Amino acid sequence: MTAPVAGELVQRQTRALAEALEEWLVVAASSLDEATHQTYGYYARKLWIPHFRVLEAISLATGLAYSRARLAKVRRNTLKKELSALRGFLRWAFDEGLIAALPEIASPSRGAAGVAHDAGRRDKVRVDLSEREVELVLAALPARASQGGFPVRGYFEVMYETSLRRSTLDNLVTPQDYAVGDTTLRIRDEIDKARFGRSVPLSARARAALESVCPKQGAIFGVRRYDRPLELAALAAGLEPFRARHLSTSDFRHARLSHLASRTNNLSGVAYLAGHKHISTTAIYAHPSFAASERLLSTLDAAKARPQRRKKQKR
Repeated sequence: MTAPVAGELVQRQTRALAEALEEWLVVAASSLDEATHQTYGYYARKLWIPHFRVLEAISLATGLAYSRARLAKVRRNTLKKELSALRGFLRWAFDEGLIAALPEIASPSRGAAGVAHDAGRRDKVRVDLSEREVELVLAALPARASQGGFPVRGYFEVMYETSLRRSTLDNLVTPQDYAVGDTTLRIRDEIDKARFGRSVPLSARARAALESVCPKQGAIFGVRRYDRPLELAALAAGLEPFRARHLSTSDFRHARLSHLASRTNNLSGVAYLAGHKHISTTAIYAHPSFAASERLLSTLDAAKARPQRRKKQKR
């Protein structure tokens, strides 16, 4: 039997690192919340495996090289979280006998500021969605997350139908804010960014989505991370990779308000749904566009074409 060449050996060792990380993630799931667990999974699969490649290669020197590379892309505080998770994995690997010694992983120096990372700019790159694209993305979203089982499609259906902010949706509870059978959502001052407490009417689609996910008591949605399922659904819906990568929850709210503003001159109604106390804020969503001008002219032409009713003369 011939000995494996160097490339084959590294591939095997890389697979071994990947398997160790997956096992660690399974064990860690019981002590982590869903968002943190997903974040650790991102660190492991997208950052540590490509950089270190093999478990035995993780050392003080390679850790410092990792820190230098990451500080060119992220802030110091983000790197500290990554290194803390890496230390946790190494402690587990040492306890499991996968490594003979526990390597030191140095923290970044106080003077290392780093730069804003791309993931942090996800919500700052606005992705405009047409009504058709919204429906395609919604159809491609899973009903529930594969890990954790929390509702995904229902969350975005409610967001699009109500145009509520993410922070408001995340803090909805039953039965205080909504109970099965209700036709409105009760928005409390403390869960609204503008402290605009109000009752929001619900469309049939929003009610159906809420009824499908509403528990008997407690948080309806809770604070979750939707980045990955949203990106996958956007790709499945045919969005370009750049748009899919940067699509965020806030883009659904923006899309809904833009679509409503383009279809009606009732900006006060749109402002109420959006939670805007001033219509001037809502007017930002009424984007000038060729399509809007076409609809305006078509409406005027249709009005001119309708026969005018003659007023009956009084005898």
